Amino acid sequence: MRNLLEVTPTAPVCFAAICMLTPLAVRIGVCFYEARRRKLEFWQLLLGTRERKSDDPAGPTQPDYWMPYVLGVLETAGYSAAFAAHQLASIGGWLTFKTVHRVVYAKEADRGPFDRYLLANAVLLAAAYCCARWLF
Repeated sequence: MRNLLEVTPTAPVCFAAICMLTPLAVRIGVCFYEARRRKLEFWQLLLGTRERKSDDPAGPTQPDYWMPYVLGVLETAGYSAAFAAHQLASIGGWLTFKTVHRVVYAKEADRGPFDRYLLANAVLLAAAYCCARWLF
């Protein structure tokens, strides 16, 4: 078992590209789906800076300023290192923390956003596993 901080990718440029492009693809997919579902402009959702008030027919939202994307990049890089170091408990701990937090604070929310959350995490985990398998 290797130390988590001792693992380094053999192809850092490919690793960085995968870590940045996978969350971007997830963001584009989620924004496309949400734009169709909520009848909003795709580009406004993708840019993540539009704030809608409570009287808006589509409902209120807060701007996200690309924070989910940044978190996705960091998670993909961290998951890859954890896979490469065989530190799967750290991945499980982080996913448990995120999921419990989401379930506790969104009890009244419908199942759709939670399913998209789970799917996005599965895509990031798959990309991280591929990075760990072939780039470490």
